[in-house]
Amino acid sequence: MEFLNVKTPPLSKKEIENIIQYYNDGIDCAEIGRTLGRDETSVRSKLISLGLYNFKYHTFTDDDIEFLKEYYPCQNWDKINERFPNVSKQSIYKITSKYHISVESYYWTDEDIKLLKDNYNNLHGHSDNYIKLFNGRYTYDAITTKAIKLGITQNREWTKDEIDILKSKYPYILPDEMIQYLPNRNKNSIILKANQLGIRNVSKYSKKQVEYIKNHWDTESDEDLAIHINKSSGHCIKQKRLQLGLLHINEYSSYNDLCDFIRHNNYEWKKESMKNCNYKCIITKGKFNDIHHLYGFNLIFNEMLDTYDIDVKDDISDYTEDELSSILEKFRTIQSKYPLGVCLNRDIHRKFHKLYGFGNNTPDQFKDFENKLKIA
Repeated sequence: MEFLNVKTPPLSKKEIENIIQYYNDGIDCAEIGRTLGRDETSVRSKLISLGLYNFKYHTFTDDDIEFLKEYYPCQNWDKINERFPNVSKQSIYKITSKYHISVESYYWTDEDIKLLKDNYNNLHGHSDNYIKLFNGRYTYDAITTKAIKLGITQNREWTKDEIDILKSKYPYILPDEMIQYLPNRNKNSIILKANQLGIRNVSKYSKKQVEYIKNHWDTESDEDLAIHINKSSGHCIKQKRLQLGLLHINEYSSYNDLCDFIRHNNYEWKKESMKNCNYKCIITKGKFNDIHHLYGFNLIFNEMLDTYDIDVKDDISDYTEDELSSILEKFRTIQSKYPLGVCLNRDIHRKFHKLYGFGNNTPDQFKDFENKLKIA
């Protein structure tokens, strides 16, 4: 079993808290990995296992590509966000890179580059000063990114005044809005400095709501907390709770890493499920991306823990090879009592979970979902 020979040390409690904080503040997995000295995949896997990773899928048409060729080179994010409201910037960057749509080659002129080099380090005011320098042709992010590429930025230490502003404003203001108070800092540097100082952002929640969560998170479920402080769902509460570093014991590395281990080694179930669906999405009869558990994975996992009284250890590396093999067999025994999975294309799969939520899913829910699709 070569997959058991894990040489990389497991994520520590502090690293998990940092990953959650960085991701909720808008830093992508690659940057988080570089900051923590971890690879991007392990960061993304941990976020997925915690239910925090935000999957955003979009199939770009020929018209979409032509649109990006017009608006991406000039960094017109207002237009781009209007056309692709549910697509992350990271996805936009990937598709423009794939089609060789470049900001520099289309837009930055030699005159603009000289203007930037001559003036960048002399404009120590509000970010608007940088934008005005180019008469609004570039966004502040585009200017600072170009300056970094040209190597003309100054690596300044944080001043006492800047740190005081960070401490007083950051807890209650979105990171994007902090730039107006710290015009010489970009979003990522603000987030990283705040995390280094242990300053947490609890925006979008009132002080009273945050205090209620802090005082009751270990005695009330996320669903009950949502009702008490008038939030839309337990999932929203979980995200805020994790952002505040309030993790239940099963949300540290042990429980979720064991889940990941089983998911990634559930080969026979996946194979039989695909075969049973004739290797097609059972709704569209076309290509599929995902295999959906008709009876929720979490329900099977919890039943296995209850049935066999499995000792949940502090870290996946604490199990022996024989123990992990035994756990896999026990999971498969419980799983065999329930229906195989069904193949779905990603859009259909997302629609299901949008209606019925993630976890605790049942075959009856899927029958109801199929009926709704037929009516629609």
